[in-house]
Amino acid sequence: MNTLNYLPCATVLDYYSQMKPKEVRPLIPSDHSEWKKLWRGYIDFYKAEPPEEMYVITWERILDENLIYTALVRLLEVNCKA
Repeated sequence: MNTLNYLPCATVLDYYSQMKPKEVRPLIPSDHSEWKKLWRGYIDFYKAEPPEEMYVITWERILDENLIYTALVRLLEVNCKA
């Protein structure tokens, strides 16, 4: 399997050194599916089992401009060497 989890450390560092920040911005509705994958990974790491509505409530809070919750996403441009 060729994922970052299985690459030697130097290869991983080289991979990330090729990444250039493209944009930093607040999360938007179309980010939901990618955000949910990350959020589930966070929850799984802590072996928590929140109810499904917690995902919905958290996402709504992130998008609500009237609340103090905030979340930013950093988009990356990857230039891979062959």
